[in-house]
Amino acid sequence: MLVVHSKTGQEVQAFTAGQHSHEHAHGEAKYEKYVYSSTFGFSTPKGSVLLKQGAFDNTLAVSETENFWQTAFKYEHYAIHDDYVYSDWKPWSDVEIKNYVIPQMPWHIRIHQINTRRTINVAEGGFAAPDYGIPGQQVLDTDVKNAVFYQTEVGIMGLVGLSEELKVALTEPEPNTNLYFPKTKIPLQTGVLKPGEYTLISLYLGDRELESLDEREQIVLPEISLNGNQVSFTLDGNTTKITLAEFR
Repeated sequence: MLVVHSKTGQEVQAFTAGQHSHEHAHGEAKYEKYVYSSTFGFSTPKGSVLLKQGAFDNTLAVSETENFWQTAFKYEHYAIHDDYVYSDWKPWSDVEIKNYVIPQMPWHIRIHQINTRRTINVAEGGFAAPDYGIPGQQVLDTDVKNAVFYQTEVGIMGLVGLSEELKVALTEPEPNTNLYFPKTKIPLQTGVLKPGEYTLISLYLGDRELESLDEREQIVLPEISLNGNQVSFTLDGNTTKITLAEFR
């Protein structure tokens, strides 16, 4: 895994690839999500029939219909690099999903290369945050299209969908699915992919220390671009470039 932390270390995030345990209940939720957070915890499903039962924070779920979802359980290949993690998952023999997850604290980027010969439903979540209905918990206003940001007493989480195939919404999974909070909200992007090849890009925020806000308490959104196998991440005039060795 790659482990990163916020400016003062109050928030720690672990980006994993290749972890697998077939002997433990909910092993796919406990070991094989993209990122685990010391602030936002992680969720385990109550069931797989409905999306709200799955509580799919920080993972990608697929289904052939609107029911009976599955997430990664044992990857075909994986790699841990200095600046990103890579994994390759085949939910069916004719569907391959290559995942690239790039930490840029408090943000991270996810890129999926999907090659499918069947129509599939896709759902991908960000961090879960408490939903107690108390003052201070609010959906933040933003002009960003296909995005949602939610602020609570533990920080801000959000999702920006950069691919037109998936649409973003703030969802409420079933209660008692998260490790920390009895009720949560999860930003989730969903869509239906017909047979073909896709490159899906999205941006996620898990911000305990409000590092993503400017002096007016407005979210400063990074700029993301993908040219060939090189990803550029630009924030506050500073650009970081990451080369994805497995990207073809």
